[in-house]
Amino acid sequence: MLRRTTLATGEPRRSVSARLVPFGAILLVPVFAALTLVILTVLLGIFVVWLCAVAGLIVSIFVSDVLERWTQRWNRPSLGALARRPVRIPGR
Repeated sequence: MLRRTTLATGEPRRSVSARLVPFGAILLVPVFAALTLVILTVLLGIFVVWLCAVAGLIVSIFVSDVLERWTQRWNRPSLGALARRPVRIPGR
C-alpha cells in the first residue's frame, strides 16, 4: 500500500545512505571497547580475590600445622611417661 501511494504521488523514495553504516560502526567501536574493558577488569578482580582466598587458606593450614608441631615439641611428656608400655589389643 505504501509503495502504491509513493508511486502514485511521484515523490522520490527515501533511502538509507550507505555512508551511514560505517559511521554507525565507528560510533559503536568505542562503546564495545569500553564494555570489553569493564568486563575484563571485573574478571581480573574476581580472579585476584579468589587467589587471595586460596592463599589465605594455604597460609592458615601452614600456620596451624607449625603451631601444632610447636606445641607438641614443647609439651613432651616427661621421661617417666615414656617408660610405660602402650596398651596392646589382644589378637593383633
